[in-house]
Amino acid sequence: MGGNDLSNVQNDALTASILSKNGIETQLPFSRDIFLMKVKTDWHHTVRNIYQLAKELLVGEQVTFHLDPENKENNTAVLILDSHNKKLGYLPIDIEEVPYNLLAAGKELYGIVQGGDIGDDLKEKDQRVEIDIDLYMRD
Repeated sequence: MGGNDLSNVQNDALTASILSKNGIETQLPFSRDIFLMKVKTDWHHTVRNIYQLAKELLVGEQVTFHLDPENKENNTAVLILDSHNKKLGYLPIDIEEVPYNLLAAGKELYGIVQGGDIGDDLKEKDQRVEIDIDLYMRD
């Protein structure tokens, strides 16, 4: 093997990097998903169409977690988006510290909807909409 030969790991990382820069998402062969915790969305008054969005959610649907630096009320808010990038709400402030720090460090967080006030379980008279989500980190 010559001095310029890449190891399989280096080659896989380089290939994934090139594909990612061209809009093709892949995972490295060593990546894995790590379960972090069970969470509920924190209903937020700025989600005007939350009833419609929650009615369309299904158990097993993937959601994503993002930093929300433009949130004037909470500079460490963790925003939850559905699979169509529609705002579902935020993580409750009392559990957002670790997910916020992971996101700020560049980690990818996602969730799987487990239930709550979604689909046929959502009642129009509900005062609040809470969605049960399993939170994972892609490593």
